[in-house]
Amino acid sequence: MPRTSRKEAPDALKFDLTHLYRTRVEWEQDTEALRTDVRHLAEYRGRVMSSAKTLYEVLEWLESLGNRFDLIRQFAHTQYMADASDPDAQLLASEEETLAQTFLAAAAFVEPEIVQSAKMDVEELVAEELRLSRYENYLRNLQQQKAHQLSAEGEQILATLSVSIDGPNRLYGMLTNADLHCESVTRSDGTKEAVAIDTAFFKLLLDTDRDVRRAAYESLMKGLKTYEYTLVTNYITHVKTQVSIAKLRNYDSAAEMFLEKDGIPVNFYRTALDVIMEEAKPIARRYVELQKRVQGVDKVYFYDLCAPLSESDVRLSYEEGQALIESALQVLGDEYHNFLHAAFAEKRIDLADNDGKFPIPVTLTSYGAPTYIMSTWYDLLSDALTLSHELGHLVHTDFTRQKNRFDADYGMLLAETASTTNEWLLFHHLKQSGDKRQVLAGARQLIEFDFVMLIGMLFVIEKMQAEVYNKVEAGEPVSAAEVSKIQARYIHEFYGDGLTVSEHDGLLWAVWPQPMYATLYPYCYSAALCMSGAIAEAIQSEGQPAVDRYLQFLMSAGSKSAPQTYEIAGVNMLDPDTLRTGIQRFGSVLDELESLL
Repeated sequence: MPRTSRKEAPDALKFDLTHLYRTRVEWEQDTEALRTDVRHLAEYRGRVMSSAKTLYEVLEWLESLGNRFDLIRQFAHTQYMADASDPDAQLLASEEETLAQTFLAAAAFVEPEIVQSAKMDVEELVAEELRLSRYENYLRNLQQQKAHQLSAEGEQILATLSVSIDGPNRLYGMLTNADLHCESVTRSDGTKEAVAIDTAFFKLLLDTDRDVRRAAYESLMKGLKTYEYTLVTNYITHVKTQVSIAKLRNYDSAAEMFLEKDGIPVNFYRTALDVIMEEAKPIARRYVELQKRVQGVDKVYFYDLCAPLSESDVRLSYEEGQALIESALQVLGDEYHNFLHAAFAEKRIDLADNDGKFPIPVTLTSYGAPTYIMSTWYDLLSDALTLSHELGHLVHTDFTRQKNRFDADYGMLLAETASTTNEWLLFHHLKQSGDKRQVLAGARQLIEFDFVMLIGMLFVIEKMQAEVYNKVEAGEPVSAAEVSKIQARYIHEFYGDGLTVSEHDGLLWAVWPQPMYATLYPYCYSAALCMSGAIAEAIQSEGQPAVDRYLQFLMSAGSKSAPQTYEIAGVNMLDPDTLRTGIQRFGSVLDELESLL
């Protein structure tokens, strides 16, 4: 079916933004007020560390300004993500970006003054001003990052350039959400289906009709091919920018810069790429052979990878899906359930299927504002697993508000652990139901989506991306053709000769926005699936003690390093065997899936 405009989409499917602002006028008033208040930060320039009391005032003021900015940003961001083709949404986003740039530039002097001060002794500062204990962890982290902190002038320059630095992200969004137009697919009955990134990967490539899958895949890739050189230039610009920033901040590599926030050693990241690849390859190749048998074909192409292994889909209304999710996650306790239920009751989940909408399910988290989810619903059980994933992000953010905003800022690896833990728990819940059709549907989702898409697609993008970063850091030129060639090579290495690689497959890197513009996002997904599987298994086998550990994990947010936070949950993330066992867990799910087919 053709997609509607945002205005034509039913209001019942749209999220309710009145939790942020009731009117545009209120938003504009707050925006102007914040713009004025941000200028007062200059009154503290040169005297942030004049006393412990002054330092506390500055941090408290920054936290208050940040919370107010979150509301402003969330109101603009949700509307832009809901319809990037809407001129009014574009204007809102532009105003928000300008305010963000102003805010970052105005506050850029604070951290350098703290780090470079001779008075930077956290224990003495807290003893002098007890209220600083609220920010003690943040101050210690700053102390550790001293070697990578620029001067106040350098930080201000980077902050002033923040919108330009983020330019590749916004350009990709405009190209794929607003400008990308693909030929529709015509079914055998004459029905036309609109093709976009989200409709292709979350609907049409899951179709039982191979002709529909092939046509949708070819249509999408031909559409992306039109912008191939723009997309790759945009991507390489992003990579070069990140490499330059890493050098400015005295990091040995961009990877070190990306990983430092989570306290993860670079050698673990490199090891994880190798371990995950080696453990996943045999499962991927088994899966390809299974697809051959189920589909009755001699060759499997990329568009066949997400083909349903069974035509017996479990239909599920949105209301039934909500009930299933809440029931499955009740094991996590009342506080978790209350956060979960509020998201449904307050209509903070957008299910509209309209032109201009961000192409994949996403949770718009924000410390100082209500969190919103954008997804779609096709009345399938798999939709419930996808939504449970996004709700994991939402509730994780709700839990982190028990920390101050500096400590609440967790990294992507922890974020994707909170989301995928819900998927594992929901699958365990389906197994306990005894309904073989539901178990089959759940196992299919874990294999067809989590393993095939998040590991089999995103992970091979990460392998490509790691090689591109290495080339750029070595000063080697990288062309559009080379990026696609590297991508195709890793697809073949992962799936082996059982998958027939076509000319389109090298463009896989252009399909997913997170890998290119969210640094090490694909690696985080693969590693997080290993960690979350271990957490969910512990909850199933131990009960309340494991639940208590997990809730403490969620509440820890970004107050500790990722390895320390996983220790709270009872998981040793730095042990390669944790990754091996995590990937092998998908082999067990595949065993179960084969037994049910």
